[in-house]
Amino acid sequence: HVWSRRAGLWTAGICAVSAPLLLYTPFAMNETLQSFWFALLAYLVVRLLKKRSLPLAFATGAVWGCAVLTRGNALLFGLVLAVLMVRRRAWKCGLAVAAACLVVQVPFIALNSIRLGRLSGPSTAADAVLALGNTPEAPPGGRNPGLPAGPMEYPETYADFMARAATRSVPLQMLDFLRREPAAFLELQFRKVLLFWDAGEIPNNVSMYGEGRQSAVLACDLPGKSGVLLVLVLAGLAAFLPRLRQDRWLWLYGLVVLYWGATALFYDLSRFRAPILPAAFVFAGCFADRAILRYRAKRPMLAGTVLPLALGIFLVHSANDLYRTNFEAAVHRFCRPNGIVYGKIDGSTLRLDHGPFSFGGWETFPLKPGMRLEKRFAGLSGSAKATASWTFFVPPGGVLTGKLNGEPFALDRPGTTVLTAPVGVTDGVLTLEIDAASPEAAAILDTQRQYGRSRRDGTVLPGEYIVRLNIPKEDPNHASPQ
Repeated sequence: HVWSRRAGLWTAGICAVSAPLLLYTPFAMNETLQSFWFALLAYLVVRLLKKRSLPLAFATGAVWGCAVLTRGNALLFGLVLAVLMVRRRAWKCGLAVAAACLVVQVPFIALNSIRLGRLSGPSTAADAVLALGNTPEAPPGGRNPGLPAGPMEYPETYADFMARAATRSVPLQMLDFLRREPAAFLELQFRKVLLFWDAGEIPNNVSMYGEGRQSAVLACDLPGKSGVLLVLVLAGLAAFLPRLRQDRWLWLYGLVVLYWGATALFYDLSRFRAPILPAAFVFAGCFADRAILRYRAKRPMLAGTVLPLALGIFLVHSANDLYRTNFEAAVHRFCRPNGIVYGKIDGSTLRLDHGPFSFGGWETFPLKPGMRLEKRFAGLSGSAKATASWTFFVPPGGVLTGKLNGEPFALDRPGTTVLTAPVGVTDGVLTLEIDAASPEAAAILDTQRQYGRSRRDGTVLPGEYIVRLNIPKEDPNHASPQ
């Protein structure tokens, strides 16, 4: 209905070999059901655009409502549906779609509203999910690709966002963040937008690098890897842009782009990307069919095929890492010259210069007796009492001892461990002297934040130590609550 029967077969074949869709199908997960609703919704709207029909409009609305119940970000599809109905002056069909969508949700809206004692939508998880990806120290995605399934980062500011949610909702706190630090907020959204199309599979409940390795099919499924198929999707999105004037193409673009934005508004996971893949693969199938036809007809392929493919390869395989390693540190120096300064709900102030572990630039360097580490925080003057939390790596059976601003400490817990201690801070400077360090004991440096405020034996390092400073409310250097 969109391009050709051959393109439909290409799309179906791509769906059949897609590694993420194969991985998630055996598990009882929202994303598998949502991918079905999205594919069916994409088809029904294309049919409705070809022929107006009230029964079809009601069916379309019911499917849309089921998609919303599966995850609320499907509500955003109403934007492009409204544009299409207005453009076609299909008022009756538009109202039928909206009414059926609402009817499906009403029982859940009623139940939640009764139980909460206030008007509520069909889902009540929005605050927790939004907070996880939109605090000042949030990572753009859940876990680094290559890791097995496991928990995501829950940073200190996430707990603070949730504590405030009882009196100020997370969306309003996000608006506060945007007003307070517009450049930093938009940079975080940009990182999430860029990461969405990256070739890496971001694990969470299920991992391509854990459960996926138990499958002989997935081990052999090289054509179905995201690094291959997403290139075709993005090439198709670029190649068919001139067809946006046609309603069926506008609908498909709207479906993919709105879901892309809605997911990036939260945070990126491989399983969050999976639901839109069947609809996105329409672009891949149409692009593959058109490229073959152009090749057979010996038509020029540079603008319509080669350049879109090059763009897809760049965005899927290079763009995210290029930004992280070459530009992120400089952008943060502009967005946050003083690092993160966050006023907590209890009135204390959290200070840190490093970024998150996930999709961050955390690297270790060995520690030796006699070494002197210095961490300075900008904008602090005079003396302050604070609690410092400094992260190190201690090998099994190893030990790390020394003094932090003159106070002795000893660490012997193996693995990544945090030295937390009350300290007196003068002009925002922490000084750590190493007395004894086992082989392989190491400090951790974030190379994606480079303010020039971390030193080793007097030498400025190309990154920032993983140090957090909590300043109590009564101190003159504390910030007002955010």
